[in-house]
Amino acid sequence: MTPAVTAADEVAHTAVLRLEHVLEHYAHSTPLSVWRWAVLQRMNAVRELLVSETEVPPDLLQARRSSALRERNTLLDRMTVLRFRVLADCDVDRANYELRRLMVDLRHHLQRLNDIAYDEVEGETGGSD
Repeated sequence: MTPAVTAADEVAHTAVLRLEHVLEHYAHSTPLSVWRWAVLQRMNAVRELLVSETEVPPDLLQARRSSALRERNTLLDRMTVLRFRVLADCDVDRANYELRRLMVDLRHHLQRLNDIAYDEVEGETGGSD
């Protein structure tokens, strides 16, 4: 049984796609200041998604959730540093590279959360002994 795609999953997917789109097309067709503003706006949307992740009650998957929470906090820390780089760094190529790397790690994090949710559903539908 596969869990249904939730509205939150769709919002996360859209926010990530919008940021990735800006990163792919940076400075090619827009002035740098416009690109910086667009990246910051999209980073804020992604950051809000990460901040809205909440802890759930302890159970058999608590260790995996704790790991995901630590990973989320690391991603938020990296986003904070990168926001300042986007605003002021002269090496835009480097900032863009680091943001793209962050997006890869963010996608891994979101997949890990989906895996945990899937395992929870599997555990609930396992039946009784």
